[in-house]
Amino acid sequence: MHLGALRTALFNYLYARKHGGYFALRIEDTDQKRLVDGSIEQILRTLNWTNMNHDDYKVQSERSSLYLEHANFLLEHNHAYKCYCTSERLSFLRGGQSAKYDRRCLSLTPEEIQELEDSKASFTIRMKIPPGKSEAPKEVTPGKKFGFTKFEDVVFGKIEIDNDTIDDQIIVKSDGLPTYHLANVVDDHDMNVTHVIRGMEWIPSTPKHVILYNMFGWKPPQFSHLPLLTTIDNQKLSKRHGHASVDWYREQGFLPSALINFVALLGWNPGTDKEVFLDFNELVSSFDIDRVGRGNSVVDLKKLEWLNAQHIRGMIDADIDGCMKTFRDLMCEKIGTEYDLLNNDEYLKKVLTTVKDRMKHLDDFKNFDYFFKPINFDSDGAKLFYENVISKISNKSEILSSLSKELTACDVWTHENIGAAINQCKTNGLNYKQCIQILRYYTSGSSVGASINHMLEALGKKKVIERLQ
Repeated sequence: MHLGALRTALFNYLYARKHGGYFALRIEDTDQKRLVDGSIEQILRTLNWTNMNHDDYKVQSERSSLYLEHANFLLEHNHAYKCYCTSERLSFLRGGQSAKYDRRCLSLTPEEIQELEDSKASFTIRMKIPPGKSEAPKEVTPGKKFGFTKFEDVVFGKIEIDNDTIDDQIIVKSDGLPTYHLANVVDDHDMNVTHVIRGMEWIPSTPKHVILYNMFGWKPPQFSHLPLLTTIDNQKLSKRHGHASVDWYREQGFLPSALINFVALLGWNPGTDKEVFLDFNELVSSFDIDRVGRGNSVVDLKKLEWLNAQHIRGMIDADIDGCMKTFRDLMCEKIGTEYDLLNNDEYLKKVLTTVKDRMKHLDDFKNFDYFFKPINFDSDGAKLFYENVISKISNKSEILSSLSKELTACDVWTHENIGAAINQCKTNGLNYKQCIQILRYYTSGSSVGASINHMLEALGKKKVIERLQ
């Protein structure tokens, strides 16, 4: 599923839940040539992963008889006509100055039509667009425009289109299947859809849909068209961009709640400074379609990483017991299952509490393997740390000895007392920064991590002293 499709689904879901409506999932698969294997399963998997459960489910390819019934209604009421033009002729027309169909089949005589029918000629069904501005009568009611189709869009305001610019859209293809335009309108009416929220790429098609509603004598729904999603360099987010697919975000270790939070802010403004929505229900209650802007929305991955970090921390704070399996499994993926500390729940809780502020992605937890297994000083990171920093400390043996002595004398192993012990080394004339660097290298093998005092507290006194010695 494209990130834009997820945003469309989310805004529909939030609107429906806030106003006590229902959220409908419709599989629009009438164009079988464009159907991708596994795409329907991917949609269902994504909605399930992001906790957006649908209330109604329809598959358009299973409803063909309903659409043909309505197409015949349009034929009978002179709102549509059969088009027998070959694909070659249509290609020729498209190569000319006008992209519109020339309505040749609308002027066929009854005899010509009968001959085509008798020969079993292939045909499509086109909607017959009402007259446009060019056909306006000499006298028009004051204050009214003739030949325009208009609708009020929640986001983009009043939109009106001269019918002269609207093509006689094919609504049933030669294979008997409806196009999106007919199926969409019939389904919306049949499913009692009152509000349609979709991408702005559908604005040019909306006048056709409004005309179809009028032809059937139905009231059109309220339309809200969402602005484009763009990359950080202002390019339209498309399939060629790796981060256009929702699956990519899942594989990168982004939490579904963080992605939903991020996507909600792509075009919508809550009207406050609040950006972090850890609770889906709070997002529902805050959502207002009237606060969707018209400007394009930038997909800023740095912003998403920041939000993901907030959600990881929030998840641990809210239910540390419930998320331990997730982090235990992640660590097992890296170091295996033979280390006993992985099965020590209290120790794992202590580690998670210590490092929760240092994770932007779930996989970042794997960087803290030194809490559970011996340090790998042959790793690239440890080697670089030693070569660039530790090897240049001339009195590292003295620092190690002093740190071991002061920390061994620390009777109550708390981060406050650990900090005092390290400060004592500074009082003894040693360089504080070098003390921290030595501690990090010999207790973790890493130059970065949680605050040194909290990290040592979580490791435990016994392990820290052993590693320093």
